[in-house]
Amino acid sequence: VEGANTEIKNSTVHVGEKDPDLVDNPTAGIYVRPGSDQITIEEVTLTNSLGIVNELPSGIRLGDWGSGVTGSAVKDIDATGYFNGLLSLNSTGSEISDSKFYENENVGVFLASSSNTGTITNVDSYENQIGGFQIDGTSGITISGSKAYDNFNNGITFTNSPNGNTVENSFAYGNVQG
Repeated sequence: VEGANTEIKNSTVHVGEKDPDLVDNPTAGIYVRPGSDQITIEEVTLTNSLGIVNELPSGIRLGDWGSGVTGSAVKDIDATGYFNGLLSLNSTGSEISDSKFYENENVGVFLASSSNTGTITNVDSYENQIGGFQIDGTSGITISGSKAYDNFNNGITFTNSPNGNTVENSFAYGNVQG
């Protein structure tokens, strides 16, 4: 996805067999390119049978290591079988809500590299290999009404994150740690 004010709604995205014309595996089921603004992704089911190769792909990827996106809304998502269910890099003002991220190889929802001032509301992240929610190098994130459970390591993790993140009315249980 590239541009502004774009919507992806009521869809199923399946990453299956590799396209023989592609040199690399896809980076995500849905990849919102840096510089895109006000993207809405709603009522989407994402599955992956390609397998995990070199930490790729993510179910939804917002931005990149160099630059991100602004003001994305991600709602009613069901993402399973990816490296990360959702990976947000350098992307500000994202609203992630009413979704499930489960059985991913790394983290259900991973916000990193200054993906600041966003909300995670009513999101379940479970049975992921590393954790439910990981907030790394990011501030101004509010997690509310969400659950991180039965992950094989952490439930909710804040690393290298300055003050200003909030967890309210949320639960982490059945995880190896927190």
